[in-house]
Amino acid sequence: MLKIDKMKDGAYTGRSKEGNPYEGDFSKAVAYDTYEANSVFVMQEGNFPRLINNYRFGAKRLIDFSSAEAGQRVLDLGSGTGISTLELFVQKKGIFVFGIEMSEGMFDIARYKFHQDDGGRFLSQIEDELLLQYWSDFRKESEQFKDKVKFLQADFQKIKEFPFESVDSAIGNQFMHWTDLSKSFDQLHKLLKKGGEVIWNSASHFYDDAEFPAANFGFRYNDFLAYVLEDVCSKGNLTAADYHSLSKPEYDLGRIRSITEEQGFETEQIATYLHKSDFQVFVQNHVYVFVKNLITSHIDPVELKLKTKEAITRTMSNPDALKDIQHKYDIIPVFRSVKK
Repeated sequence: MLKIDKMKDGAYTGRSKEGNPYEGDFSKAVAYDTYEANSVFVMQEGNFPRLINNYRFGAKRLIDFSSAEAGQRVLDLGSGTGISTLELFVQKKGIFVFGIEMSEGMFDIARYKFHQDDGGRFLSQIEDELLLQYWSDFRKESEQFKDKVKFLQADFQKIKEFPFESVDSAIGNQFMHWTDLSKSFDQLHKLLKKGGEVIWNSASHFYDDAEFPAANFGFRYNDFLAYVLEDVCSKGNLTAADYHSLSKPEYDLGRIRSITEEQGFETEQIATYLHKSDFQVFVQNHVYVFVKNLITSHIDPVELKLKTKEAITRTMSNPDALKDIQHKYDIIPVFRSVKK
């Protein structure tokens, strides 16, 4: 079986790196869909519940705000493995989508999921039945749209494949905070027709929401992490940065409006979602990555992972470490930017 990490180290912290965090490495791209395949939860839709995958749910909520119509050309910025692309087609009938993705691994998986690649480069390495079933189900749903999408492997900020003012609208699902906002909106201004909109969202490590500040609600501030970090340091004679430094958003609505206005857009915040972080997922997928980013002493990563695992076990039995019930959300703002 192909051995994969849950995510590339640092991917959850969103620190300083421009571009997609899952660059050419197939194991990281596969890990993204593995997480999606294992993250099924119940969503109430009208009078009946239904199962939906985690990232698909995020794409659905974003695309709810798009005004794309039949016959229009839509950019899917940072299209990843095609999750938001499929949701675009489901909600917006008769459109044509251009999916732009910098990661080679994600680009190839998206093409496979939309019947534009046979998957030969990676399928033979996969033994995860849940992932294979997820892909099979996805391909059944996407087959009718295979000729209505073109995926491009490119850095959006440098792309030159489109004529000026040739696109009607765009979405950016968890994409903009990996880019230079000014460069992205400069590029969008060139490509979008007048009045064209961009519907995009972000995360609480990037944006400080006025009503729900990251410091008050963000899961990166959860006290459980502080207890684990203290335990790791005390048992290993290590030093660490303050865990609050993990999430210091540099953007608020005023700054975003100023940046996008300079590039010819009017921007409004149209929604805020509080995405509850499952505690088990937080412990399993986030805590070690956070600890690794915070430790300032030199230590072998294997040893640090072991110490963190032991610290988590001890911390789970400490009732004081489980009292923080407020810092458990990723705060996801949604914006509409319209070209003037």
